[in-house]
Amino acid sequence: MHRIILPFLLALPAFAQPGRPFASFVGICQGNPSPDQPQWAHVGWCRHDFGWQQMQPGGPDSWNEEYLAKWQRLILANREQGVETLPVFCYTAVWAARRDAWSFTVGRKRYDVAAFTEGDPKQRTATETDLDTGATQPKTFPASRVPPQDVGQWERFVDRVVAELAKPPYNLTYFQVWNEANDSFTGFWVGGLDEYFATVHLPAARVIRQHGGKVVYGGYPCNGSVPHYLAALDRNRAWETLDVLDLHYFGIAAWDQIYQRLQQDGRDLGIWQTEVGFTRSREWVPNNYPRFFHWALTHGWRQDRYKIFQFANWTPDDPKSYGYDKCFLHGKQLSFHGQAFMALASQLDVAGTASHPRRQGGKLRGLRRCRPHCGGLAPSRQGRARDGPARPAGRAQPGPRSSAGGYLWRDHPPPRHGHG
Repeated sequence: MHRIILPFLLALPAFAQPGRPFASFVGICQGNPSPDQPQWAHVGWCRHDFGWQQMQPGGPDSWNEEYLAKWQRLILANREQGVETLPVFCYTAVWAARRDAWSFTVGRKRYDVAAFTEGDPKQRTATETDLDTGATQPKTFPASRVPPQDVGQWERFVDRVVAELAKPPYNLTYFQVWNEANDSFTGFWVGGLDEYFATVHLPAARVIRQHGGKVVYGGYPCNGSVPHYLAALDRNRAWETLDVLDLHYFGIAAWDQIYQRLQQDGRDLGIWQTEVGFTRSREWVPNNYPRFFHWALTHGWRQDRYKIFQFANWTPDDPKSYGYDKCFLHGKQLSFHGQAFMALASQLDVAGTASHPRRQGGKLRGLRRCRPHCGGLAPSRQGRARDGPARPAGRAQPGPRSSAGGYLWRDHPPPRHGHG
């Protein structure tokens, strides 16, 4: 398969375009350029959480100026290495979390969240009711995942940060709003999807646009479907608030569906996946990176129109560590994913390979051990759960349920504090 895909890609006219299409196409989550990490020679973007709690830890009038300054230094340092930075505005500051009683429904279950009056401010308690049987059970949710009590405070946070990061010399353009909200549990949002639009996405998007920024949707997760996502955008009149539609852990069929809708509506929006590849399947990187890149080059490629971001950059060099064998690095060593990426990038990122300062004597430092076996690739498994049967295009297959009531998606991070 690789003997067919790579020569075909290299023959495309897009490679004669100015710049470095492959590096522009690829990003990494939770990492920054480092001299001892050779994968960054072929990566144009990095993605990080910009935490509301970290920026305003003590309440609405507290501002962590050092946190902001650290981010500003990070942006400039990354850019010196040819890497742009995508901040993700998340999650609700504990002091700002909703405190009144409210309810929402997920599938055939209703959740009645109790008013917060005392106890642990980082938690919210609720009663889950099965609408078919009437059975009830107690639930607990992190306060950082519930809607804000006062949307104005959320807007104020976004306004301050965008104003600081969009101005010279930082000049950020793209800002992502939240992460993996859906009206089925993902571990990153507690509530209905319409409530997410009303209290988080739409207010933040208005503020970002006021500063001339571009809005990246907050990673619609693979426990939903593309039709469900598009219907939510229709229902909440969100199309005009977006510059980039973003998914997490979907296959190329999902990009096809979105592209067809954009063509039908005459809209010119980007299509990104700001999380892909968190899997132990050794065929994923060599089999899917070329496919996604080929798709992008043959569907009206231009700078920043299409991107994928590997989740994530690094895990400890310990087989027991979370994410081991799913990221680009094990400690300081390239994982199989990292080696496969380097082998592909050495062919696809032609301009970057020839000009990057880490290239010495005709070889990139770090390529010595980058000889993954990429032969005998099976057809793409993007439309297939890791160990399960084929599933409909554009929809993921769930794994076992988590203790929080959400699904632990096969080859996808379970709910936790941080990105998934």
